[in-house]
Amino acid sequence: MTIYTVGYSAWSFYEFKTKIEELGNILICDIRYSPKSFNPFWAKRYLRKVFKKQYIHLKNLGNVNYKKDKPIEILNMNKGCKELLSSLDGDCLLLCSCENIEKCHRKIVADVLSTKLSVFGCEIIHLKDEK
Repeated sequence: MTIYTVGYSAWSFYEFKTKIEELGNILICDIRYSPKSFNPFWAKRYLRKVFKKQYIHLKNLGNVNYKKDKPIEILNMNKGCKELLSSLDGDCLLLCSCENIEKCHRKIVADVLSTKLSVFGCEIIHLKDEK
């Protein structure tokens, strides 16, 4: 099992869609607290339209301090992980807007998920240099 992560601000939508097609049957888990974007391609409505059942939004895995200059605070890690795990049928991709994984909450979420899924030999791949 593999957990991929991506910060879409470093990608064009076309590059992202192409990568999703390469990865095949993967669950796209939008873990933004607020799945809105100035770029309509990255808004929840459009992502759901394009990727259909391959896309879910998990607000509980979002960073409530995403607009504030405060430490990362996940809304409800346990509930969000349960929601994700109940939807999971293979590999998943954690989606956020942040380009830098070291400053993004998706690194924390990926690490927690990896621990919960360690019995399956879970691997984490941050898709920055993978384009």
